[in-house]
Amino acid sequence: MLSESGQVREERKLYRMFNIFEKIRTYLRTAEAIPQLRRYITLGMFDGIVVALAAIIAVDLKNLSSSILWTSGLSSLLGVALASAWNTVQAELLERASEIKKIERTILRPLKGTMLEKAYKISIMICTIAHSLSPLTGLLLILLYLALRSVAPGTALPLTMLSGSIVLGLLGLMYKNELEKKDLVKLCMLMSSVTVGLVIVLALVLGH
Repeated sequence: MLSESGQVREERKLYRMFNIFEKIRTYLRTAEAIPQLRRYITLGMFDGIVVALAAIIAVDLKNLSSSILWTSGLSSLLGVALASAWNTVQAELLERASEIKKIERTILRPLKGTMLEKAYKISIMICTIAHSLSPLTGLLLILLYLALRSVAPGTALPLTMLSGSIVLGLLGLMYKNELEKKDLVKLCMLMSSVTVGLVIVLALVLGH
């Protein structure tokens, strides 16, 4: 059991962590960045699942080893993560700089050093981290495939494809109100591609 002083230290740690999360949430609300954060997480997860499915299909059809799937899948997902981070930084910096200039022209004074400027900077950092980490959820799909492959090799690919398609559909339904029109178009196109891929793979599997 923890001593009284140990309990106090643990409580202080929890309190500091809670304060950090509260500050981050306050900054995101100030910068009105919560919808963007949700959108980045959704699109990042979507990209990660699609990339993971592509790696799984290639490995299964060629009957390659699990180590090759891990290598190709992880390297592809890391590439998507890096690209997502770079794109987010570029897009957010331009968007936030434009917003700051508009506000400065309205209030006729610079925002440098203000709470709003700090909130914008922190929101860019949080959105970048979220968008770069969310594609790595594709690793869960790879783990599912490998687990099914060890138990029921014949059904591993169809079940993994079906699971991935369900997750993609749920992502679209959960966050459709948060997505911009151009993102919805992207979402629909990717879902259509995955559905067609699922049908092709099922046909190949049943054909054998």
